[in-house]
Formats: sequence, structure tokens, C-alpha cells
Amino acid sequence: MMKRLMSLLLILMLLPATSLAAPIQLLPLQQGALAPISLAPDGQSGLYAAEGELMIVRTDGSVLPVTISQTRGAADTYGNLERIASMGLRAIGAEGLAWSPDGRYAALVNQNQVAIYAHFYYDPIVLDTHTGELFLAATYENKATKENSGVVITACFSGDSRYLYAVILGRLNGKRFSLVQYDLETLEAVTLYACDKESPHYWPHLNQLRDGSFLLLTDQTKQHLPTGIRRILPQGGEAAVTHADFILPSAYFYPRSLQYSRNSGYALILASSSVPSADSQSGMQTVYHFTRLMCLRPDEGDLAKDEYWEIPSLDAEKVAVLTGNEAQSPSPVYLHSMCLSPDGERALIVCAAEKGEYALRMLNLTDGSLTPVTGVDSDTLRSMCMAGTLYLDWSGDTILLGKQGMVPLAYQIKE
Repeated sequence: MMKRLMSLLLILMLLPATSLAAPIQLLPLQQGALAPISLAPDGQSGLYAAEGELMIVRTDGSVLPVTISQTRGAADTYGNLERIASMGLRAIGAEGLAWSPDGRYAALVNQNQVAIYAHFYYDPIVLDTHTGELFLAATYENKATKENSGVVITACFSGDSRYLYAVILGRLNGKRFSLVQYDLETLEAVTLYACDKESPHYWPHLNQLRDGSFLLLTDQTKQHLPTGIRRILPQGGEAAVTHADFILPSAYFYPRSLQYSRNSGYALILASSSVPSADSQSGMQTVYHFTRLMCLRPDEGDLAKDEYWEIPSLDAEKVAVLTGNEAQSPSPVYLHSMCLSPDGERALIVCAAEKGEYALRMLNLTDGSLTPVTGVDSDTLRSMCMAGTLYLDWSGDTILLGKQGMVPLAYQIKE
């Protein structure tokens, strides 16, 4: 027996030592007069800011000012386009621009302005990166109480970049919720799905799956009831709707963002909620925070499951997988924001630990492994998170990170 133990110890001593994954580095990029705001997925153009003005910068060296088209699109009957254009950078929400796959078009969306502040002047607004033109695919009454009122809360483009799809809230055709398709060549608008009793979730994003169906989160105002996810498949004037509720009540799992990659087939949900609790003796109130991730494969029919991911500590090499009652305990690490990689295989996550340390982690969606990301210190991340809504964008090897409504910092990712 002693010989066997000695042999095992010798083998272990000869094995190579394991170590944590080497950190991924973010290298600051020099920003001159033109600072990137959002980059097209094809890498050929991007939206930039220069002294308060928005510009389209293309790889061929051309620079185009963003201007309102005088000849293209629907008439600006209610002044919505004029108002958005005057806001400049502040018009772009924390979710960034919704880009067409070919990089030709981008839609301006801002769910905070719509869901939190009830500003109804976000029509389906399209930016053409070939011309610098802003134009309306349609326009709607901007008073929520009036008939035919409507506002875009989230949008995406078709795979061939010809159609813009937008979720319209309001009273469009007497319905509270409409999913509308806009032909960018003819400006024909077709309602693919509408309902009056149900409402979508107030958080991004609208996603079109590989089979042409659309994926949306649904909302819930009662903490003891669950939110859910809905798949809408238009079928010749009708729509087949599949719905799934999450297992946990919204007090413990309240989705804030849904991102999907047609490249990888992964969808990732970030949920966060806060539950106050008063001590029966002291009367002091404590707020418990719950932040969870859920990774799905919706193209394979995977819409919801009783499996939640959390980051147990900033030293963790892998996410913790929780089910059922396990997920009803406060989160040790708060997840502020996430962004899928261009290939959809990973997600960059902004984290905050209990002791006030802020950090970036890279999550591999295939195996749940975590890799430290260096290059942005804790104080910088803290100031971004505490100042308001965080802006996080990833295109190619460029990461844009900052505060919504302000010029972000640009980094190159090095692995």
C-alpha cells in the first residue's frame, strides 16, 4: 500500500501544474477627432462622433455627415425625425444601433427612452451608411393616448438586409403590440403579428432566428409570477406563437436583455432583480440582488429551462449552474451588462463583487468557462456603472465601453 501511495505522489509531482486561463487584454485605442460610436458588422463602416456631430466613416477613407434626407422615406409629419436628429449621440440607446447584416443600414433604437420615460418619438428611423441619410420607414402619432400612436422599442433586420422588423407599442391599428415588417426599397409596411392583451418585455433585443421566426421576452409586473419568452413565426397573414414561462418567479429572475447570434445559434439572457427585506427586530431594510444568466439554443426549440448560471466569484474559472431553489439566493457577483462576441460563441460581462471590486470576464457559452479580461481598471468600470446606463458594443476586434449618451472608450481585444 505504501509503495502505491509513493508511486501516485511521484506521478502527481511529474504532471504539469495547472493554472488559471491567461487573461484576455483590452488595449486602449487612440481616439482623435473622430471617435467610434458603433461599428458595422461587415467592418466596412461605422458611426463616429466629431465635436458633437455624427459622421459615417468608411474604410475607403470617405467621411459622410449624418443628415436628414429631404427626398427619401416617409414625411416627418409629427417632427419625430427632426427631434431625434437634434439629440445627436444621446438618441442612441444603451443597446446600440440595430445593424443590417451587410452593414448598409442601421436602425436607431432606445428602449430606455420608450419604456422608462414614455417618449413616443422613436419612429422606425433608418440610417443609410452609403449616403449618410437618416430617413423614416414610417411615422406615427407621438401622443400615446391618440389613435394610430406608435413607437419602436426594439428592431432587427432580415438576413438579406432588405427588411426592417420593428416592435411597435401604442395604438397602431387599435393594437397595443405590433410586429411590423418594412420594405426598405418600397417602404411597404406589413403587420406580421399584433395583439391587444399581451405586451412584450421592455428590454432588448428583437431577434430573428434561422427559420424566420422572432424571439421576444415577455413582461410581468407581479414578482410572484414568472416572465417568459415568446417565439413568433409569421405564416401568410397569420402567426404561429409558442410561449414558455421561466421556472423562477420574476422576483428572482427578471430578464433585462436577450441577445442571440445566428452564427452560433446561442441566445443569452441576462436577468437582474432586487428584493427588499426588513429585519423584524431592527427594522433596517436590506436589498438583495439576484443576477442570473440563461443560455439557450432557440433554433433547436430550446426556449426556457430550469438551469441558471451565475458567477460565484471573480476568482471562479467557471460559472455555477443553479436549478430550482438553488437560484433563490442573492448573487455573490452582480452582472451589470453583457455583449455577445461577433461569432456568438462568447460573451463579455461587466461584473461587480460584494466588496466593491469591478471587473470584466469573458464567458465561453459552450462550456461555461470564465477568463479574466484586463485593461480596464475597477475604478473606471465603477464610474461607468454608477453614472447611469452602461454602453457596451463589440464589433470585430474592437470593444466600445462607456456611458450611454456619451462617447465611449475604444479598446482592441488581444488574446
